Amino acid sequence: DIDECALKLAQCDSFDYPLCVNTVGSYACRCAPGWELFLKNESFISHPFLRRHTGLLTNQTCIPKRCPLPLNDLQNGFIELSSPYPVVGSTLKIHCNYGYFFAGGFRGIATCLNNQTWSLKVLKCIRKSINLRCIRTF
Repeated sequence: DIDECALKLAQCDSFDYPLCVNTVGSYACRCAPGWELFLKNESFISHPFLRRHTGLLTNQTCIPKRCPLPLNDLQNGFIELSSPYPVVGSTLKIHCNYGYFFAGGFRGIATCLNNQTWSLKVLKCIRKSINLRCIRTF
């Protein structure tokens, strides 16, 4: 058995640090966090990164992992994406209309995680309530 990785015979290709792993009788390609191996059934239309690059090798080329676009059903606010095609590390920001605030805490910022989900699960703007109390001062 030869070491295809050590002899530079492996065809692991990446735009972000491919890793070649020698196996018995062959080799395997691994990707850095935030990246995944290109699969033959991946749609070039749905993945903008693929439209810009040609010659991708099935199970040998690393491409960036993506998060799904958030549903555009946010009421009383809007979502601002850092990229129209969010990949791992991309962010989105919740902007609530005047009189509303983000229900998930102080900051309405979510990050696309390595497991291809958003760091915030609740994307909701809720109405601010004003609690006025009369206090006797005499």
